[in-house]
Order: sequence, then C-alpha cells, then structure tokens
Amino acid sequence: MADQKTVIIAVDGSEHSKKAFDWYCGNLYQSGDQIVFVHAIDVDRRPVVMHPRTYGMAYYDSYRKWFEKSKIESKNMMDSFAETCRNSKYNFKVVTELGKPGEVICNAASKEKADHIVMGSRGLGTVRRTLLGSVSDYLLHHSCIPVSVVPPAAE
Repeated sequence: MADQKTVIIAVDGSEHSKKAFDWYCGNLYQSGDQIVFVHAIDVDRRPVVMHPRTYGMAYYDSYRKWFEKSKIESKNMMDSFAETCRNSKYNFKVVTELGKPGEVICNAASKEKADHIVMGSRGLGTVRRTLLGSVSDYLLHHSCIPVSVVPPAAE
C-alpha cells in the first residue's frame, strides 16, 4: 500500500492528547495506517525530596516511588489507547521512554520512520509557554516531518 503511513500520536494522559487522537481518527486516519503512541516519562518533573541522613542526603526512595508510580500511570494510559485501537481494528504500537518529551518523540519518529506527528496543545499563554517550555514548540522546530498540533476546545 503506497498510502500506508506511520503516525506518531504523542500522549501524556491529558484530555488534550485524547482530543489529538480523536482528531487524527476523524480527519487523517486511513485503513492500514500504523499508529505509534509515544509517551515520555519526563525526568525533569520528578520530585527531588531530600531526606537528611547521618551519612548525607538521600533521595533514592522518593525517586524510586515516583518512577514506579509513573510507570503504572503510563501503562494504564497506554492500555486505554490500546483498547480503543483493538476495538476499532487499528494497527498500533505503544512506546514509553524515560526522557524529555520533545526529544523522546523526535527519536521515536526517527526510529519508527514516521510520516507525521500529531499532538494536543495545552493552550498555554505566551508567558507560561516561554517559562515552562512547550513540547509542541520543540517538535515544530526539531522535527523533520509534519507536525499537527490540535488546539484545546474553545471555551
């Protein structure tokens, strides 16, 4: 099939990523497409809780608990998307990696030889986006393939 595409759907568990998936299914999906759900467990968002000890500061336990919780949340989220795809008979695969979201998504797109990236937008204002950074902004500037950013619902 010459029209078969591999499409990355960047997901983070929010309604924005669900909306992006729904938008893709309603507007771009073609029979035979390979959907690759990509989720990054963002190491920059991990808690750094230091506990004083007689031999120094330790944060291993809090990091381990955060990581285990993140893995469970990620698995539950990916299972939900997988179930939707199974019910709709879509070809799909799930990828979860530890790292910065923009970099993880770009690397997955390259590795999967993707044709398109679809993601949701949180609708941050200019100041918040500048201070917090934006995954969609990163992808628009670093991706070598088309990126569709699905805006949040109008209020």
